Amino acid sequence: MKPILQINDLNIIDNKLSISITIKFKHSDIYNPRLVIIFSNAVENRRLPFKITNFNKDNFSDCCFISAIGNFEINNLFWNKDFIGDINVNFCLTYGNEIIENLLIMDNTQNIAFNFDKSHYIPKFKRNNLYLEPNKEILENSINNKMNAKYRLLNGLNNFFLILISIISFLFFFIDGYLASKDLSVKSPNFHDKNTTFGSILMHINWKTLNLAGFIYSKRLFKIRIMGFFYKFFKHKKIIENRVLFLSERKNHLSGNFEFVYDILKEDDEIEIVKFLLNKKIKDFNIFDMLHFVNFISTSKVILLDDFYPNIHNFELKNEIKLIQMWHAAGAFKTFGFSRLGKVGSVDQSSSNHRSYDYAIVSSNEVKKFYSEGFGISDEKVLVTGIPRTDIFFDENYKIKVSNMIYDEFPMLKNKKIILFSPTFRGDGKDDAYYPMEKFNIEKLFDSLNVNINQDNNKDHDYNEVCGQNEVYEHNEVYQNSNIRFNSDYALIIKQHPFIEKKLKSLKIIRILFLIFLILMK
Repeated sequence: MKPILQINDLNIIDNKLSISITIKFKHSDIYNPRLVIIFSNAVENRRLPFKITNFNKDNFSDCCFISAIGNFEINNLFWNKDFIGDINVNFCLTYGNEIIENLLIMDNTQNIAFNFDKSHYIPKFKRNNLYLEPNKEILENSINNKMNAKYRLLNGLNNFFLILISIISFLFFFIDGYLASKDLSVKSPNFHDKNTTFGSILMHINWKTLNLAGFIYSKRLFKIRIMGFFYKFFKHKKIIENRVLFLSERKNHLSGNFEFVYDILKEDDEIEIVKFLLNKKIKDFNIFDMLHFVNFISTSKVILLDDFYPNIHNFELKNEIKLIQMWHAAGAFKTFGFSRLGKVGSVDQSSSNHRSYDYAIVSSNEVKKFYSEGFGISDEKVLVTGIPRTDIFFDENYKIKVSNMIYDEFPMLKNKKIILFSPTFRGDGKDDAYYPMEKFNIEKLFDSLNVNINQDNNKDHDYNEVCGQNEVYEHNEVYQNSNIRFNSDYALIIKQHPFIEKKLKSLKIIRILFLIFLILMK
């Protein structure tokens, strides 16, 4: 049974779209469904997560029912914001291993009271397809007003005086923040995000200035504005047609995808390779860092990234320059970027993060749509090339070399079934990255392994004999290097994300030893 989608409510006020739907489909198993809404025009498309509010299944008929609701900013859907044309609306349902697009949309508009006289778009149905028809007169006036020199001047003056008023009011905002710390004034939503009262007061001041003038006091933003000033001059420099720029703010050396691509490019004498690799936050950039950055992004024909580099999206690169994201992950194992819309710590739909990529490479067709969604870019910009750093797994000599290296250093791993647990970090980024190890149910994992062992072997075997519990070990022992003893056929390797500075030192042994070490590829 192909899923049937029915629209229960649909409203458009100016550029804001609100839509409520239900979906009915048939499936014998129960999974956690995931729903995405797809907007497309004649130039590009955009995938955004659609919030599921209710899911249930009728076990008698095997029919599943989904209720979902979403709110979207139409003017922030596409990278080309000045495009005027029909916008097609579709949905993608992920259920278990099935990914279903082009759902059958039932035209239920006769039961909905629409009023779109002053809306920028008007919903239309055609052959079970929903599309938004633009009100061209309103949209063209909006674009013309945005480009009109008179309105641009007025907007600039308005922003200038609002910022000036905010600066003059700094002392009053500080006093208000101090009173808030004493519960004598309304606190900002994130007042307690800082550990000190002074830090919380500064957060409060930024909340005030953000609401008043749309800016915050920030060394990072201050230096971005300085680089923006430099860029006005550097962007007129001629592009060096054979220059490739490797760009990162999270490491000082080439590794991962960067390293493997570099090893190939360096063999070509006609390619000029430039590396701007600084494990340094933008707020810590000195004047030379800022000048080098704007010079390189103005003159490089190709710019390569392998991680999130937010600063690049603050600049409108020349059309001739190609920005390519070689994301470090090999697969799609978590939500990231715009896939996290609506969740704590997520970006806004209007954010420019990731969206200026000309291309992004992925490992397979199966994950292509997830990266398109996460990066907020059109499907055709995501290229299935494979991940450079995984090519080496097809090198038999390399595999033998690394295996021998590991077994030489850790001979106790020989003849063991090795499990790798390599979780991503939690938190907003490098500064507050952590992983809650208490959520990794190790006891349940090993209980499951022991059950499987019992099932795979003679079921009459004694538990102790199967698990090798005749070997001696101590609970809460810190194991390092050769001071390791195993009590089963399994070894668990835990590799924390590089952002997490607090490394594991000891773990309680539950029927098996936990081995902790970092495997270096080279």
